[in-house]
Amino acid sequence: MLHRCPHCDQACMSSLQKLFVSPASSISCKSCGKGVSIRWRYFIWLLLPVVLVLVGINLLQPGPLSILLIGVPLAFAVSLIQLFFVPLSRSGRNRDTGRNTAGDDN
Repeated sequence: MLHRCPHCDQACMSSLQKLFVSPASSISCKSCGKGVSIRWRYFIWLLLPVVLVLVGINLLQPGPLSILLIGVPLAFAVSLIQLFFVPLSRSGRNRDTGRNTAGDDN
């Protein structure tokens, strides 16, 4: 599955690439070369349940087995949410120059 660029509306990244994109690490679009990432608010909403569940597990039932039995399915669910429900956004990073061009209208 290829995801569409918010700049040029062309296919810009695979699902595997989208799983590793974050607000701090953008990926350049294959078509237009502009930076594509996800917004901080979506990133925080994705990580918040993971952190809360893992902290709760450690407080209530510490141990690697409980983290494995609950943490792995939770990570899988968060990955599916990121793939299908978190939209890509413009990051302002340019493939050609590698510098931030967030203020440009190009």
